[in-house]
Amino acid sequence: MKELFKSIQIPCEQDLLQQKEVFSHLNLSQEAILLADSFIKHPRPMLIIKPNLYQAQLLFERVVVFLNEEVVLYTQEDSLRVEEIAQSFQNQSEKIRALIKVIQNETLMVISHVGAITRKIPDKTTLLSNILHLSLNQVISMEALEHHLIKVGYTKTIRVDQPLTYARRGYIIDFYDLNQDHPVRLEFFGDEIDSIRLFDLHTQKTIQSIKEVDVYFASETLMGEHDWKALNRKIQTTSMSSKCFAYMNHWIDEVKTYGFRPKDYPLFALSTSKISMIDMFKGQHVIVSPYEQVIENIQKNIHENIEFLEEKYEANEWISDQDILLDYIDLERKTKLHCFKEFEEQSSTYLGLHTLDIGQGLLEHRLSTLSKMYGQHAIVFMVEEHHFKDIESILHEHQIQFKEVSFQSIPLKEGLVFESSKVIWVSSKELFNTQPTLGRYINRFKEAETLQTIDELHDGDYVVHQHHGIGIYRGIVTKDVFGYHKDFIYIEYRDESVLNIPIEQFRLIRKFIAMDGIKPKINKLGSSEWKKTKEKVKQNVSNIAQHLIGLYQLREQNIGHAYSKDNEEQILFEADFDFELTDDQKQAVIDIKQDMESAKPMDRLLCGDVGFGKTEVAAIAAFKAIQDHKQVAFLCPTTVLSFQHMKTFIHRFKNFAINVKVVNRFVSNNEIERILDDLKHHRIDILIGTHRLLSKDVVFKDLGLLIIDEEQRFGVEHKERIKQLKTGVDVLSLSATPIPRTLQMSLIGVRQLSQLNTPPKNRMPIQTYVIKKNIGLIKEIIDKELSRHGQVFYLHNQVETIYSVASSLQKLCPQASFAVAHGQMDKDQIEDVMIRFNRNEINVLVCTTIIETGIDIPNANTMIVDQADRLGYLNFIKYEVV
Repeated sequence: MKELFKSIQIPCEQDLLQQKEVFSHLNLSQEAILLADSFIKHPRPMLIIKPNLYQAQLLFERVVVFLNEEVVLYTQEDSLRVEEIAQSFQNQSEKIRALIKVIQNETLMVISHVGAITRKIPDKTTLLSNILHLSLNQVISMEALEHHLIKVGYTKTIRVDQPLTYARRGYIIDFYDLNQDHPVRLEFFGDEIDSIRLFDLHTQKTIQSIKEVDVYFASETLMGEHDWKALNRKIQTTSMSSKCFAYMNHWIDEVKTYGFRPKDYPLFALSTSKISMIDMFKGQHVIVSPYEQVIENIQKNIHENIEFLEEKYEANEWISDQDILLDYIDLERKTKLHCFKEFEEQSSTYLGLHTLDIGQGLLEHRLSTLSKMYGQHAIVFMVEEHHFKDIESILHEHQIQFKEVSFQSIPLKEGLVFESSKVIWVSSKELFNTQPTLGRYINRFKEAETLQTIDELHDGDYVVHQHHGIGIYRGIVTKDVFGYHKDFIYIEYRDESVLNIPIEQFRLIRKFIAMDGIKPKINKLGSSEWKKTKEKVKQNVSNIAQHLIGLYQLREQNIGHAYSKDNEEQILFEADFDFELTDDQKQAVIDIKQDMESAKPMDRLLCGDVGFGKTEVAAIAAFKAIQDHKQVAFLCPTTVLSFQHMKTFIHRFKNFAINVKVVNRFVSNNEIERILDDLKHHRIDILIGTHRLLSKDVVFKDLGLLIIDEEQRFGVEHKERIKQLKTGVDVLSLSATPIPRTLQMSLIGVRQLSQLNTPPKNRMPIQTYVIKKNIGLIKEIIDKELSRHGQVFYLHNQVETIYSVASSLQKLCPQASFAVAHGQMDKDQIEDVMIRFNRNEINVLVCTTIIETGIDIPNANTMIVDQADRLGYLNFIKYEVV
């Protein structure tokens, strides 16, 4: 990386180093390169302060690709109100990781924001004193170690499955801190540490044995005995109501028992005076960028947090006139700040750096344009490795010349021109209209895994035993068997009968799943009713099979097209995907290709939650069909979904000569006529559409693959037409929530089944909070999303009051645009609203449960559920995956 920056020169580099120049008018890419270049050429501790968390994250995304582990993100919720109920675990981990690296005296860059640097933190001495060193054969009681883990912020869990957690069972304590690549397992013999091992997060198996380990803190809210005494003195001497006094003492007892949580920050800040992150960088290079916005956000934060504390004071949950945030002006006085300005008339800054624009067109046209504009420059192509050969081939074939050409697999956000150095950095944005996914989180957050243990069950759950039927799980009991202690699964049946199953046979039972509120009939041990139930189910399965046997016999007799093996184009297409496939996606692709390469027509059901990658698997199957000169039909239940899939497919196939069209009610009749004519003559490869695609005038020249999204949502008449289309072609059905019959057909082997159980790597987990309704909080949540250009679902499941709720919200947040969607509206009206929401023309959608499942609106990161007690459990499961 240092060699890359040696080739560029930024004229004002020394001005930045000496903090002389007032930099202004910088866009995000310019700022990132300026900072990275200065840090690489002159390594030194640097603190960058941005106005808010969102802008800090954006800058970090661009800098981290160049500095890697030498830059960290120090984050905090900007609002105390939001933090009380919605602290992000990832933000907390980033914050602790940054603090650990700062106290280790590393020369690094810290990117932070106003909300974080005005928070109180312990000084370096306190942080270091809370690192516990453990070694083999050291004497320390398990109780003392557990007390320490709680004190420094670890959360107790049944099983360690993510950082900043610990678990205790028997003579073993597991913990996972942010200074280790793997969790640590300590095994005790009495009060002596008998072994220290690193273990795998998924398999829980030992990776290696070590002799010593440091236990780092998991929270910045660290308090010693003198802090607790100071806090108690303040509580005893401050005037407050008796209700408030009781509340504060209960709060303190709770924290002492369970440790500090993010919402407990006010209590921590009340104890003694603390320092800020700025104090950690005294005499170092501290940059405020842009200064005007930072000052504006300070005023906004002060107003919001004072308002929140006043509400708590009125509710007898806080004491008056207590400063728990640091004064930014005082912080400015502590060290020399280097200010970047948003606007500065007197600025004479010349960066000699600007973003690259070479227009649109085929790749060879773009490269030719680039050569005409910058032929005398040195070119660095910063794209993925699988593009290197393509670019080299086109340069050679079309004799496109540059002064110098090199390649780097760096995920650059956008191309840059270094005028003074005559160097161009070209990104995939200019060449392929794609942008790399830049990681903003550390890789210690593993992808989700499906647990296969008894820990999935809780006391009172209904379970189904393979041989004895439905009972109630009552936990684990230990019994003496021939002088040995043995664990059994305790299941309660009707008439107080009990079944004890050896724990190693837990796979004989399954958790009972039914619609919300339905309670199953408990079976009686020793009776024949469970046997009769199974026989009845078998008969129902037989009826289903008889009903479908005609169609599937016909499909068996109808020899389909056996597709050829993957060619070079197929390999290039799959490599062109912006993300790495999960193991489940890879297996589904393998299964689908095997089906397609067989002469027997495929009929496969692909199940997976929203965002788990069903569409990419379908795109790979479609490309394989097209490579054998077949056409593809993609059937969607709604107009909104058809637009979404068209947008996705056009983006996905843009680098390949594939024609994708859509037919729905928004396409004019004249346009549809042209599309259908092109379809008949095989000038269209993929046709996406709603039920319009099932009309008799839609005739394919050579249909090879039918993809159906959410087949269960089509009516009987449409399904009959689908059956006709299915007769001789391969069929891939996509569903997040298949109906029981569809799923049953897959389970009994009538249709093949592939499941996507694993979310994409580093996908942010859904965070759900149940709180008392608070108008101030709702306003803050909406304002926060709007500040980062996001969108909000506001779920209010009562049609008769939904418009008055929308009106109230509009008055609360006048700067936002609102719309309403509910089930009593015309279907076309609903789709119009959803399309506008999908296009980001609407900021907040006030809706009932009519909102479409499976619609991908990546910009909508927040859902507020009003009167959540009126929704069933299954509704929450459905909406949490969106």
